[in-house]
Amino acid sequence: KNVGRVVFQMISVSCGNAIMDRMIEACGGPNGFTPEAYLAHSDEAMCGGVNKNGDKNVGLSRSKHGFIKGIAEEFVSGRLSLSMLEGLSDHELCHRLCAIKGIGEWTAGVFMLHFLNRPDVMLYGDLTVRMGLRDLYNLSARLERRAPVETHLADAEDFPDTRASRDIIDSVAEKWRPYRTVVNHLIWHYKENPDSFYVV
Repeated sequence: KNVGRVVFQMISVSCGNAIMDRMIEACGGPNGFTPEAYLAHSDEAMCGGVNKNGDKNVGLSRSKHGFIKGIAEEFVSGRLSLSMLEGLSDHELCHRLCAIKGIGEWTAGVFMLHFLNRPDVMLYGDLTVRMGLRDLYNLSARLERRAPVETHLADAEDFPDTRASRDIIDSVAEKWRPYRTVVNHLIWHYKENPDSFYVV
């Protein structure tokens, strides 16, 4: 279930279902889907393209595969355990996860949000979340007003992940503490179904 949340991010439901079906089949079915079974396959087998027999590989992006593989390796080696992670604060947990090769702040946040169900995660670096908040709250206009005259933003598309952008997001998101995790889910849904939302 948690791996599926990562797989389905930023892709269509049909594409996500196809990737999940191939992944589960490659790992020996639902009952055999373990970190050990995942690590038994090569990087090429888990990512896009076709194998030597002309069949499709699992089809994960390199970044998603790297995330799942990195976490699986940590658990299989015993360097990580759920009991260990559950005892850490959000700040400590992010720092510990970012110490794993290939895992940065965004990936650590995704793990905290999807795998550990931490209630107050704000994924500043997630493009969909940033763009969704920009659209709903006209955040790029706020950023432009804060920016020096010589760094005028070209258009509403320009809302980069910077300290200034995060400060503006915080000014909106502060009222959602300590349940900011929910906001990420709502924004992802909004970007897929924009006509189903209105701001209050």
